[in-house]
Amino acid sequence: MQTRRAVPADLVVALGLLEAVGLPGAGVREAFDHFRVGEQNGRVVAVAGLEVCGRDGILRSVAVHPDHRNRDWGARLTREVIDAARHAGVRRLYLLTTTAAAWFPRFGFRTTERDAAPPEVLDSIEFREVCPDSAIAMVLDLHLARTPDSTAPSVETHS
Repeated sequence: MQTRRAVPADLVVALGLLEAVGLPGAGVREAFDHFRVGEQNGRVVAVAGLEVCGRDGILRSVAVHPDHRNRDWGARLTREVIDAARHAGVRRLYLLTTTAAAWFPRFGFRTTERDAAPPEVLDSIEFREVCPDSAIAMVLDLHLARTPDSTAPSVETHS
């Protein structure tokens, strides 16, 4: 798989992929400038995004097409989004998940209270409307982030 920064022409495919794996597409269009995609034979088969919220950010929409899972592509894109956030000066990266709280610690994420996020993050569509109250909130302090563990088991659909 080759990875690259998403371009506007990838938006429809990315939204279709998110829908296919049961993840919401709300807010993706607005944050798509900060998305990464993975391609196999010229076809987008994986996606992950960064939503910048002031000095913090949200890791969102990590998904791999079901036919291309268990190849660590979700992990690869997640690492790339974390690196992009770090280079953009993001202090902390938040996420909400209903299915993958055990997967994200391999990147240094830890659970946190949802309402502990800063106001800019809490005001995002992801936190305000898209993810249910039952979603687990996690945070990664980018200046404290450890090296991702590439030996951890792979799970490929995350939000």
